[in-house]
Amino acid sequence: MLKIVLFFAIFCLSALEPLSAQQGATSSGGDVSGAGGNVSFSIGQTDYTAVSGSSGTMNQGLQQPYEILVVTGIEQTKILLSCSVYPNPTSDFLMLAIPDFGNKSWSYELFDIQDKLVLSKKVIEGETRISLSGLPNGNYLFRLIGDDQTVKSYKIIKNQ
Repeated sequence: MLKIVLFFAIFCLSALEPLSAQQGATSSGGDVSGAGGNVSFSIGQTDYTAVSGSSGTMNQGLQQPYEILVVTGIEQTKILLSCSVYPNPTSDFLMLAIPDFGNKSWSYELFDIQDKLVLSKKVIEGETRISLSGLPNGNYLFRLIGDDQTVKSYKIIKNQ
């Protein structure tokens, strides 16, 4: 009888401990819903694991984003700019490709998560390699500037 009472007491006490599937220290995050479904995201993730197989690669951890997110753009003007920043996420460098380079004065700026300018340069070619090797891992905001006006902004993830 004592064993049954002891088992019941331990069971009741363990049921008071809440369970959770994912936990981690992140700087920000949220949930987004739309007609296509729901997405949860986190910013400032500290850990993940990459698993590769014959059918592809999967990253598991605290909600891995794998897309280039256009944060801002100039909608009110008639700038038709096709540009890309890749690979993202990256470990050492970014490639900036501007197919319609034209006669504009191009430059870029890279800001860290505290909005501190960490890199800024003029762009002199339609395809430019940008070294990130001296920067710590984290999330960055990349701004492409044409004729002293921000044209596009991208969220960049740098990891190992």
